[in-house]
Parts: sequence; C-alpha cells; structure tokens
Amino acid sequence: MGLLSPAKGIEYGLREVKMLMKEYPDLTCIVVGETHPSLKAEEGEAYRRSLEALIARLGLEHNVMFIDKFVSEDELAALPNLADVYIAPYRGRDQVSSGTLTRALASGNAIVATPTPFAKETLIPGRGLLCEFDSARSIAHQTRRILSSPWLRERLESRARQYAFRIGWQQAAEKYAKILTKALKV
Repeated sequence: MGLLSPAKGIEYGLREVKMLMKEYPDLTCIVVGETHPSLKAEEGEAYRRSLEALIARLGLEHNVMFIDKFVSEDELAALPNLADVYIAPYRGRDQVSSGTLTRALASGNAIVATPTPFAKETLIPGRGLLCEFDSARSIAHQTRRILSSPWLRERLESRARQYAFRIGWQQAAEKYAKILTKALKV
C-alpha cells in the first residue's frame, strides 16, 4: 500500500504469489495506491500497466486486486487488517523509513520485508521476517513459513503489536513529558 513505484518491488511480490498458488490456491494479493505523482508525471501509468501485464503473464487475474486510488487515512488504517501477511519487498537498500511498514506493525500484521535499515531495526527480534532483495523466491519462502505455521504467525503479530504500543504517539508524548518535567526541575 502507498504510492506505487518500482522502488516498492511489487513485481517481486506478484511473482511470489504465483509461487504460492499451488499450496494456497485462494491466495489474494491486494495492491493499494495510485502511481507516485513524480512517476506519473514522467511515465504516466506505464509502471501500473507493466504490473497488469505481469499479472496476465503469470495468470493471476483472479488473485490480484488493485485499489487504484489514493486512500484516506481512515481507509489506510483499515487496510492492514485485511492481510494475513503484509509484504514490503522494497528495493532500496538504504531506505530508513516506511509509513506503510509502520502502519502494518501498528496493526499487528505478520510481516515479510527486505532488509532495509528501517526493516532490520523494527522487525528484529521476532517482529517480522526478512527476505532477500529482489527475490520472489525468498519472499515466497518467508511467506510460506508464516502461512504454514499458525504459531509463528501469532507470535509475529503479538510482538508487532507490543512494539507498536511501546513506540506509539501516546508513549512518545509521555516520554517527552517526563524529560521536560525533569528539565524544568533542574
């Protein structure tokens, strides 16, 4: 979910879906978001069309759904709850933040992500599984681990929720209040 661009690695997620279809024939992949405005200005909808062509080549027309729009905050908040596994196959090896990955953590999703600095910091230890960059096979392997093990999925979801609770806005505000209170007493 979020603004679509090649940096998101969506094509690897789609190839991963194809690899899992024999074991999970009812698997559905939901891709949410409109094309990134800068990409749209340069190339129009060429990237989205390339994803649609890949879906057709892989025979996934009944397994992939596009929600082709910029979604509101309320809609965005509800979307991670639809997923059994949230996939973040980012291609940028130096990505230091991700709003959508943070939202998935806050929603308590089981997550598979590439080892960007942000993902390594937030998903380890035990809050998600890391996969290799640009590897549908690695994404499929980690997703299969989650889908085949209710215990693992529940553990990842629980640890994601616990972490999100510790770093939420309310907790951050309380920490700042304590620091300011101490500073004012000095």
